This record gives sequence, structure tokens and C-alpha cells, in this order.
Amino acid sequence: MKASGSLFCASMNHSEFEHIVRAASSVTKEKEFIVIGSQSVLGKLPDAPRTLRQSVELDLYPKHRPDLAILIATAGQEQKALLTQRWKMIQTRKQVKTQERLQEIRNKIRQKHPG
Repeated sequence: MKASGSLFCASMNHSEFEHIVRAASSVTKEKEFIVIGSQSVLGKLPDAPRTLRQSVELDLYPKHRPDLAILIATAGQEQKALLTQRWKMIQTRKQVKTQERLQEIRNKIRQKHPG
């Protein structure tokens, strides 16, 4: 099952890898995981070249309880939804600030050049 590592980076680093494994452990109460896919390289090579860690998702499941993988996937989707919502809020704030700034500029121009 997939657990999202980060929405905003082009590749995952070792600390993000470890964070996801800790989060999976917290959700499942398991301590050992099987990591598959391109990010498995981070388990053995923490400083792996960026070209080997292009994905932003980590595929893993509990070694002794693979049936709990659904808990990881569910938690990952919830986290992804929260991050997406937060990102949209930030973008909206930026747009509002940009619109406010444009209005300030228009007002200054009108003051300097009435009519």
C-alpha cells in the first residue's frame, strides 16, 4: 500500500522515508516493514542519488501483518487530503494578497492621474 511521503517535493529523502516508516508503525503498532518499489533504496542507501528516488510515495506493508497495510493506505490518503487542503488555502491567501496589492496600485495610479 502507498503512504504519501510529500506532496511538494520531486523526490523523497531519507528523513522523509524514516518519518513515513515511523508513522506507519504508529498506525499499525508494528515495528518491521517490507518496503518495495523505487524508495526501498533509501533503506540501505540514505544518500542515494536523486535519480534513484524520484517517487514521492513509499510502498510498504507490515512484515508480520500485511493485512494491516490498509491502515497505512487510509492514513496516507487522509494526510494527503489534509496537505492538499492546506496547500489550497495558502494559494487562496496568496491570490487574495495579490488582488489586494493590485487594487492598491490601481488606487495610486488613479490618485496621480484622476479622470
